[in-house]
Amino acid sequence: MKQNITVEQLDELTPTGFITLEKWKVDHGYGVFPYYENGRLAHKRTMTIGHMIQFLNEHGKLDIEKKEEVTGSWFRICFGERLIDDEDELCDALWEACKEVLNYEK
Repeated sequence: MKQNITVEQLDELTPTGFITLEKWKVDHGYGVFPYYENGRLAHKRTMTIGHMIQFLNEHGKLDIEKKEEVTGSWFRICFGERLIDDEDELCDALWEACKEVLNYEK
């Protein structure tokens, strides 16, 4: 099971969304996670499943369902009026919901 979003997923945020996320992480005392880029050690704050659940709970009502059928399983995230459906990984489903909040929050 995937536990963190990737650096590429983090790059899907708008500049304002990224600043909002950075402020939220600093306000909550979360540190920097190291990663390598072009062979050099770099730092960027990523989100874990726990961080994303906390973030979404602070921004509205959150429901998580795991759907299972013969053809496979997937996660469905209901967040306020939003619905994120058809993600194989819980981490990716939560990230899609966080990304919507971060990229559209004013």
